[in-house]
Amino acid sequence: MLRFGLDFGTTNTVMARLRPGEDQPVPVRFAGGADHAPSLVALDGGNLRFGDDAVGGEDLVAGVKSLLRDHRGRGRPVVKFESATLPLDQVLGQWFAWLKAQAATDLDARGITLDERPDLVPTVPQNCHDLQRRAVRDAAESAGFRVLDILNEPTAAALSLAVLGVTVAVEPGRHVAVYDFGGGTFDASLVRADGDGRFTEVDSEGVRKLGGDDIDAALAKLLVDRFLAKDAVRGAGWKPEAAHLGRLRRLAEKAKIALASDRGLESHAVTLTNVIGTRSQHAALRRQQVELDRDDLDAAAGPLIDRSFATLKKLLSRNPQALPELGSLVLTGGSAGLPGIADRAHDLLAALGCDQVRVVTSDRRMHDVAFGAAWYAGRLADAVPTLERRSALHFGVWRVEHGHDWFHVLQRRGDPLHGEERTVAYRPAHNLGEFRYVQCSELVDGGGSPVDVSDLEDADDRRDLRPAGEILEYPHPLRIGFASALRAKASDQLDAVAVVEADPGVEVEERYALRPDGLVDIVIAVADRMVPLTLDFAKAREA
Repeated sequence: MLRFGLDFGTTNTVMARLRPGEDQPVPVRFAGGADHAPSLVALDGGNLRFGDDAVGGEDLVAGVKSLLRDHRGRGRPVVKFESATLPLDQVLGQWFAWLKAQAATDLDARGITLDERPDLVPTVPQNCHDLQRRAVRDAAESAGFRVLDILNEPTAAALSLAVLGVTVAVEPGRHVAVYDFGGGTFDASLVRADGDGRFTEVDSEGVRKLGGDDIDAALAKLLVDRFLAKDAVRGAGWKPEAAHLGRLRRLAEKAKIALASDRGLESHAVTLTNVIGTRSQHAALRRQQVELDRDDLDAAAGPLIDRSFATLKKLLSRNPQALPELGSLVLTGGSAGLPGIADRAHDLLAALGCDQVRVVTSDRRMHDVAFGAAWYAGRLADAVPTLERRSALHFGVWRVEHGHDWFHVLQRRGDPLHGEERTVAYRPAHNLGEFRYVQCSELVDGGGSPVDVSDLEDADDRRDLRPAGEILEYPHPLRIGFASALRAKASDQLDAVAVVEADPGVEVEERYALRPDGLVDIVIAVADRMVPLTLDFAKAREA
């Protein structure tokens, strides 16, 4: 059975396949022979189009992954096209069905038949929360894939480079740090090689919205300003329309790539024809031209690169025990080839006293994540122990005790994810319980000062903690009756019931299983009633 790895990128999507017995994954070829496809979706005559088929579409929306990234779990998420509004789960499901069809076509041309339900390991940014992970899994499975696991992107890149790469050799006990600067997200990861093809996720850090797309947006705005500064353009009354802005973003991306890849190129010209087309009422302006130069690229990219290295420094600085065993810092992702990044990496390592660490710019930056995921899928399918996972986010619940709200940390960032069940048992002091679940990237104390999670004695540490950083609070708190008259009622039937102190005379047991793929399974037992809780894409609800 074929195994697939998927780099579901903000700008481009890459799939890799691995056959049993093979050592090296192979990229899936999309229509036209390319080994990647734009992560774009457009609505055309009521039909969804993806990838290159969506390019140039008048009803084009942001990249598919951007739609998922911006979902924060409030209500049923939708995608708003100019001509219609569709549920996001429908768009995602059809996106994965399109990917499966692309893989089938590629394999058919090679005389290989795709399995009816092929194995897949999709990847997500390291700080992707439970709702987003579950949405990816559900969409892929609805399209006919069997999802073996969901892997963090920088970890997938680390596996690819450590196991499949030729430039990074990781000896047992040594660490590799990954700087993954993609199209829409930035992730950094620290992975340790444990020998015999086994690895441990030591720690990770990320920024949800930071990548090459932000550079493209800054350059596109500069293009608009420069075109509008021309007397001929301003006098003709041209103003960029929605379709023009999409084309400007793609032209800005081409300019960025040209300037970044050719160090001898000083400037890149953009002509208005490529923005408005030849049939526009402003066709007389089509010869108007502006330029973007290397200084423009540096000005657009500089602040974003600064943020990426601040994030990497944060990761490395909080793991001082790993620095003496750090062997390589690998730069990967579509934006990692920008000028100056390798020099900045050397400077940071020197400042941390790690001058001996090699800085390697991956020569297959577009494929590292997908290749690592495909290799991992093969190991999972063969039931070979490979990776010890760690939680990328804190997970906890707000509780009420004697009239005081306090945040109970159930899982700390960096704790191992073995899928083992954690149990919290108590005798309640109220007539009902309200459970407000939260995932977050940071914790602060009551005064707003950051809390070092290593200082927490255990997950029952009851200091005055607050979620901070990237926060996802499930929008619909779950209510469960403790008093006998309330136990049979569903959560929404208890919305109007006041929480009052009482002795229901029962034991409550909460069971939590944080799975290696980052998802959370919950069961709450009250007397003889068992309430399984699914933290799903749309809301927290009783299963």
